[in-house]
Amino acid sequence: MPTDTQISEAVKEALKTIADAAASATRVVAQAAAEAVRVRTNESNFIKERSNDSTSDHDSLIELKVLVVGIKTDIKELSDGTTQRITLLENNKLDVKSSYVSLYKTAIDDLQENQNARLKDVETKIHLWSGGLLALQFTTGLFLWYLSNN
Repeated sequence: MPTDTQISEAVKEALKTIADAAASATRVVAQAAAEAVRVRTNESNFIKERSNDSTSDHDSLIELKVLVVGIKTDIKELSDGTTQRITLLENNKLDVKSSYVSLYKTAIDDLQENQNARLKDVETKIHLWSGGLLALQFTTGLFLWYLSNN
């Protein structure tokens, strides 16, 4: 049965996982931005020094394409890892329907059994008192009838 402590630990773990994923994503984006600045600087320098050689343009485009593919791969890996972590947390979470059974059902059943035992005890005492009062009433009636006939 998960307790409040276990639930709060699961929440802390989920927040840590999300924070780790966000930090990883920030690093990837920062690296990609730095690489983009480097490529842009190289491209600017290349344009300044540019000759009529088309192979240099082709090489720059290939380098840029490799960079973009690398960024896409890094983002995909981050996304997959985060998705797996979130799926794991969702599978291990405590939902409303199962929380009643695991957290409250036993205690409520014990309270109901205790209440039923106390009600049975009260009912038994009421029956005994009712029978005694009926016997007393009958005896009093017989006594009054005897007094009125004598």
